[in-house]
Amino acid sequence: MHRPPRYKRKSWRRKNTPPPIDQKNIRIIRLWFLGMAILAIAAIYFLSERKARQNLDRTLAKWKESYSLTEEQVEKIRTLEKQYHGTSVFFNPSHTLQDETDHRIAISKQMSAEAAARFLSPNINNTHLHKNTKH
Repeated sequence: MHRPPRYKRKSWRRKNTPPPIDQKNIRIIRLWFLGMAILAIAAIYFLSERKARQNLDRTLAKWKESYSLTEEQVEKIRTLEKQYHGTSVFFNPSHTLQDETDHRIAISKQMSAEAAARFLSPNINNTHLHKNTKH
């Protein structure tokens, strides 16, 4: 039995089922999520690098003023700091107390004798001031 045309279902009553997702679209969606993940990781990495650079610049500016350093001394200390601490906020290596003491002495050798004495005096005997060290 056929219904006459006037009894056809109205379009708003029809169930709209989305077409099935084919393999090409699944691959595109996966690549999009992978790209977003890589972009997020890269952004975190570059932001941490920038933050570490800003922290180092801020520290060196304080030291330059406090210990009357020249630009040449500041650049040598910058090199020592990058070698010792690395270049990222998140991936800092762990150092022993002896490593940190040796590092501070290496920095002090770039300064004048009076400035080096002031630089070393508050921290050589105060081991509780050292962060990220193994005792």
